[in-house]
Amino acid sequence: MYVGAAMAVAQGVVLLLDLDLVREAMYVDVDPADPAFGSGYDAFVDGFVVVIATLSVLWSLVAAGAWVWMASMNRRGRAWARIVATALAGLNIVGCLSSLGTAVGARVAPDLLGPTPGVGAAAMAVTAVYLAVSVAALVLLWLRPVNHFVRAVGAEQRWRAWHTAHGPRAGQ
Repeated sequence: MYVGAAMAVAQGVVLLLDLDLVREAMYVDVDPADPAFGSGYDAFVDGFVVVIATLSVLWSLVAAGAWVWMASMNRRGRAWARIVATALAGLNIVGCLSSLGTAVGARVAPDLLGPTPGVGAAAMAVTAVYLAVSVAALVLLWLRPVNHFVRAVGAEQRWRAWHTAHGPRAGQ
C-alpha cells in the first residue's frame, strides 16, 4: 500500500507536467479575434491552470494519505479497514481504467478529443502501474493468511475487552 501512496503522488506529478495541455485545451474553441475573449480570457486561463495544479497536488496528497492510513490500519488487523481499502481500491481501479480509456481514445482519434492532459506516454505508464498496484493490493487484502490474521486480532480485542470489563477472576 505504500507503493500505492507513491503512485498517487507520481500521478499528481505527471498531471503537473501536462499543465500546458490544460492551457492548450482551454484555447481550442476560442477565436482570439472575438472581443469576448480578450486579455481577460488569458487571465482566466492562467487562473484556471493554477486551480487545476492546486487541485492535482491536493488530490494526490489526499490519495497518498488514504493509502498510508489504510496500510497502517490493515497492518493493525482492523476488519473495517479491509472493507474501506477494498472500496477505495475499487474506485481507483475504475479511475485508472477511465484514464487509460481516455488516453487510448486520444491516441486513436486525436481530432475527436483535442488536446487532452494525461495521455502522454509517461502518464499512461504511471496510470498502468498504479492500476497494477491497486489490483495487487486488492488481491493481497483478501488472501487466506490475511483473513486468519484479522480474525485473530479481532478475537484478541474481544478477549481484552471482556477481560477488562469482568476482571481476571470473573466466573469463579
